[in-house]
Amino acid sequence: MPPDADNVSQRVQQFSRLETRLAAWPLPLLAVGLLLVAIAKVGVTFRPFQADPVESFPIPRDTWAQLSYGMRTVHWLTKSESLLVPSLTAVLLLIISLGVAALAAHGLTTHTSSRILLIALVLGPAFTVFLSNMGRPDGFTLTGALLLGLLGRSTFWGVVGAALMIAGNPEQAVIGAALLLGLTFLPHLASWRRSAAIALSLAITSYIALATYARSVGVGSRVQYLPELIGNSVYGFSANLSLGLYAGYAVLWLALAVFAWQIRTAQVLWVFLLMVIIPVIITAATLDQTRVFVGITTSGIAAILVGTAPSIEKCLQRISRRFVVLIALATALFLPAFEVSSDHVVRPPLAWLYSNLISWIS
Repeated sequence: MPPDADNVSQRVQQFSRLETRLAAWPLPLLAVGLLLVAIAKVGVTFRPFQADPVESFPIPRDTWAQLSYGMRTVHWLTKSESLLVPSLTAVLLLIISLGVAALAAHGLTTHTSSRILLIALVLGPAFTVFLSNMGRPDGFTLTGALLLGLLGRSTFWGVVGAALMIAGNPEQAVIGAALLLGLTFLPHLASWRRSAAIALSLAITSYIALATYARSVGVGSRVQYLPELIGNSVYGFSANLSLGLYAGYAVLWLALAVFAWQIRTAQVLWVFLLMVIIPVIITAATLDQTRVFVGITTSGIAAILVGTAPSIEKCLQRISRRFVVLIALATALFLPAFEVSSDHVVRPPLAWLYSNLISWIS
């Protein structure tokens, strides 16, 4: 056999062994490994808000996060205003989210599709936004959205997910639950309908109650900031249009395409309306770009991914039946993952490390 052929054969054998190892790893261990890969790829940024005075609870400060009671409640329960509290809470929520992803992967029918689901989730936009905003309300919102989207066929987990979403951002909870409920009118996702309907009812009721209470103590809601920020928001959205659209789903655009391929044309238009048009319009009207898009679409795209992972496996088998997991991992690893932030710029991966290192050196 020629030397070049020997090298190719050795490479194929190495890839085969790596594929076998990936397939043999227990899902919880694989989830942890993928999280470390995600951290290496996008970094970790702790950005907690200054806590409200504990003695003033439950009256919120008049800020854009006035209706986000999750972290505020944690500060009140711990009787601490330390920034360490939201940071540790974010770590706990991240661990829970990782466990939810592993549990959902375990419930899939094939060994390979479970790993495809886990790779797409942990290296996808939800964890990118989570890791870029540690200590902020996004942790509650995304953990709840993952629970609702991945385990929402169980009413119990759907309610728990809705509660966490409301604790993080009741406005996003309303929209995210409404989008998921709309998707459940597709036969593929009908089993999520009960949880989505309950989540939407809880979110609407909670939003009305919290907004009414906030007004009664002289505090508004996020909606009041829209008129004064709309121009800046639309400018930021337009300035990064292609990047912002990509960042919303990143590697999961491929999953959305596979899902669209297996449904009828009329259903594709419905999915496009719910998962692209509406989120894009809402994102364009808000300052926080990728955070908002991901916050309102995570439950829906997670549910789609649960139903689509076996189809993605079949698509990858057409490329190579021997290296399905490796191809999924390489795709998710090498496609960019980033967040377009409220200051109209793409937040570069690991920028936090550079800034901290420079400040430490100087």
